[in-house]
This record gives sequence, structure tokens and C-alpha cells, in this order.
Amino acid sequence: MRRVIYIALVSLFVVGCSSIVSFKKKYSEEIDFSNGINATEAVLIAKKQLISTDVRRKYILKSAKVLYGYYERRYKQYWFVRFDARSFDESFWSYLVVIDKATGDIRFAGEYVPLEVFGYDWVFDNTNK
Repeated sequence: MRRVIYIALVSLFVVGCSSIVSFKKKYSEEIDFSNGINATEAVLIAKKQLISTDVRRKYILKSAKVLYGYYERRYKQYWFVRFDARSFDESFWSYLVVIDKATGDIRFAGEYVPLEVFGYDWVFDNTNK
């Protein structure tokens, strides 16, 4: 029984590592920074950013959404990509990545509570650079 559990755990580890490696390969092949960043490329950049953080396990990588709402329209030169939390206990939290459409530079990346913050002026003040 222990052997079966061990084999299952090793298999899950190998699959997880291979999926991260394949994502990094896809990231390097699919993003063309020379012509600006489209929504698909913005999601890839945001996923790479989330993977590189300590909070990556708190958020669902596949839940990446490009936001196109009222508040985002004010900042037309940026993509806003949001990730949802895994845990119900942290369901009010999200992970936000704000990406410059022209250069692909990340303006902001971090956790926030969407219900407490209306608008994105806080992202663009000088304290978040």
C-alpha cells in the first residue's frame, strides 16, 4: 500500500513539474514583444508572474481573466488580468496583474480585495511602482 501511495505522489510531482516546464516553453515561444501585447499574451505574462510568487498556490492558474469592465476602460493602455482564489476562505481575495499593452511591462502584481476597491487609481499612484 505504501508503495502505491509513493508511486502516486511521485507521478503527481512529475506531472506538475512537466506542466510548468511546458508552460515556460509556451511562454517563450508565443509572446512577441515587438508588436505590442494582445490579450492572450497578457494572460501568459500574468501566469508567469503568478508562478514566480510565493502565493501561487493560493490562486487558480487556469482562472485567469482579462477584465473589460467600467473601471478598466479608463486605462486603455493597460491589460488587467485577475486570478481567483482556490480556497473558499479566501474567496474575497484575487491576484491582479496590470500589464502595459505597448511594452509588456508589469505595472502592478499582487493580491487585492475587489469588493473593497473601486477603480484602479491605487495601482497607478507612485507607491505601487
